[in-house]
Amino acid sequence: MTEWKTLVWVGAGILALRMLWFLKPLVQDLASDLHAPMARKAERVHTELRQLVRASSPDSEVWQFAEMSSHPPSVLSVAFWVITGTDVERDRLAADQGLKAAFEALLTARRLAPDAVPLGFQSRETAGRDFEGDWSKALGRSQEED
Repeated sequence: MTEWKTLVWVGAGILALRMLWFLKPLVQDLASDLHAPMARKAERVHTELRQLVRASSPDSEVWQFAEMSSHPPSVLSVAFWVITGTDVERDRLAADQGLKAAFEALLTARRLAPDAVPLGFQSRETAGRDFEGDWSKALGRSQEED
């Protein structure tokens, strides 16, 4: 009788392990959905910031960088860079207090802390001239951060 009970427990254990194996992708998807709102918020801010910037500087771009975790996949932090063609245009936008206030309002509307989401400015002119086109250096990012 003891052997029979042992076989039942081993069988139940194998069944439980198989169920967990099948449920693992579902659990991972649910966990990543808990963190997805940060990614959606950042993407909305990116889209709206791009519209704001292009309204006053049509040739400028907005780049978004996100630090991700792998287990579960989620956005930990985000930063935005306004990329212009010239140093003059970069300096004009960087000094635009209205643009900075609008950026902070976008963050606040999405329930993101304005002081936790940096906004930087850089020009293609400076990246080419001073950093030989190396955008990692031009944006002050080390290779370890990538």
